[in-house]
Amino acid sequence: MKNRDYYFLAIQTILFSFVSVFFTRNVTAQASEKSYLGLDLSNPDDITTISLKNKGLNSFPKELFRFKNLRFLDLSGNNLEEIPPDIIKLSQLQFLDVSENNIQKLPTNFSQLDNLNSVYLGGNKALDIKQVLTVIPSANIQILDLQYDNIKELPEIIGKFQRLKKLVLTGNPIQNLPNSISRLSQLQVLYINDDPYFDIDENMEMLNNLKSLEELHLEEDNLSYIPETLLKLENLRYLYLNRNNLEVFPLTTDELESLEYLDVSGNPLPKLEMEGLENRLAPTIKINFGN
Repeated sequence: MKNRDYYFLAIQTILFSFVSVFFTRNVTAQASEKSYLGLDLSNPDDITTISLKNKGLNSFPKELFRFKNLRFLDLSGNNLEEIPPDIIKLSQLQFLDVSENNIQKLPTNFSQLDNLNSVYLGGNKALDIKQVLTVIPSANIQILDLQYDNIKELPEIIGKFQRLKKLVLTGNPIQNLPNSISRLSQLQVLYINDDPYFDIDENMEMLNNLKSLEELHLEEDNLSYIPETLLKLENLRYLYLNRNNLEVFPLTTDELESLEYLDVSGNPLPKLEMEGLENRLAPTIKINFGN
């Protein structure tokens, strides 16, 4: 009798295990069809914003192509080496952040993303900047972030981005900007900081041609002085010169009519120079001396 009970108990255990495994696999399969890394895949047309930042991704998730109305996509801080040509399926995409990856090139059809206006590519150390600028659709790009991409020379093709309003070149060993940068007539914000190779004298003529420039970042550029011609940027509102080697500031400041904020913190400016600077600038200008 006991042997029979053991036999039935064993059969029940085996059947229960089989049903449990089958049920678990079925539920898991159904769940995978409805979600991906926390994303709801059941109604993809309703999703316009997706962030998969720092998810350890080694490849571009093909599941993203379901989101036909996607406008904002953040894939920064992963291990992506390429963007697939199918990216053009996301035809409504306006914002793309693939910074801090291992991307070298963009697909040649990337130029078909006509609605794209903001592209973040910083921290891709082996980025082929000439190829990338060739395929990025220039018509509507307003923000282009290329910080810490090991760019030694910015290609002349940068001049085609006629609607560019913000350009970030932080942390690249660029000595001279291309002449074509003068064509960026709508550029309002320029970061050319954390670049000890930057030659301020050689670039002043081009900077002065940026008539719409309102914010200029030159911090940590190992600058020992500022050319007075910099003060001809008549629309400049924010000027960042912090953490350089400045001991004096240009005496002619009458042309800084639009200036609202000046940061000279972290420079070896003598106390008398600081006091003189305060007296020479309009009282409406906020000066950060860092003390």
